[in-house]
Amino acid sequence: MMWERIERQLVSEPSGRAVIERYIELMNRNEFSRLNEVLHPDCVEELPQSGERFRGLAAIRATRENYPGELQAQRIRQLNLTGGQERWAVTPNFTTVRITGEDDRFSYVLTTTYPDGSDWHLIAFVDLRDGLIAKATVYFAPTFPAPDWRAPYREPLES
Repeated sequence: MMWERIERQLVSEPSGRAVIERYIELMNRNEFSRLNEVLHPDCVEELPQSGERFRGLAAIRATRENYPGELQAQRIRQLNLTGGQERWAVTPNFTTVRITGEDDRFSYVLTTTYPDGSDWHLIAFVDLRDGLIAKATVYFAPTFPAPDWRAPYREPLES
């Protein structure tokens, strides 16, 4: 009986990992109207490279919907997601509780193609609250050719 209760809780609450994977899926499908499924209403997105902060679900959603040239051509090809090991404990009265804290911190690295056809790498540091993305700090970097002078010292990265 106790294990059935644990299984119900595990199934009913999506893991932080699942929330971030769902966010990436919604972005790939351009389903910006559904971002409320994964973003906290008070979510904050920070872009340190451009010195911008977007506060709230409406502002973040608007940046996606009003992107010049539309984000329809953007496709995320590779995702490396780390963090958020789910931990559960059984209390003395045999109820299960999810242990939070550092488990609500994730980072991901992805590769994407922008509408203009350029390839970019993106790194994000994400905090979750109440099972939703509450804060994301995002860094962007375009791909570029390696300089010739480093050729004798390098080996190619496997993609």
